[in-house]
Amino acid sequence: MPLNGTERIDPAAIVRLSHAQSHLYAEVIQVMAERQMGWLRPLLLAEAEDESGAESPVPVKIHDLRQGADLLWPLDLLEPALDTEVLPLFSQLPPTDLLHLNGGETGGETAALSRRRLHQFMQQLWQANPVAFQLRQLEHNLAEKG
Repeated sequence: MPLNGTERIDPAAIVRLSHAQSHLYAEVIQVMAERQMGWLRPLLLAEAEDESGAESPVPVKIHDLRQGADLLWPLDLLEPALDTEVLPLFSQLPPTDLLHLNGGETGGETAALSRRRLHQFMQQLWQANPVAFQLRQLEHNLAEKG
């Protein structure tokens, strides 16, 4: 369930963005309360086995995003991630020192593939939540004029 107006997100918290059977887990770097945006550092994208809507306890594919770029995202689309869901996923990621030795490859998956999947996931979220992004753009435009 996305955050409501009374919940707070603190820096260093792990949050989740969900769409269909995919979940992006990210660390909160900074909260920009006046803009209702969060600066996020993506950690991993977990994709479930099927798209039928049935919850799968173990995702088939985990994309390691720890070497990627940060994001700015509306706070109202974020969900707090529970330790019990995050820790099993993190245990499937390679150690970060191994990433540096392999040039960003994680078990045969290139960093480019992970970035591509993140980009696709973000596009799906934008399309599913157009109002959240249009309002942010309108607020930004008004602030620049004012």
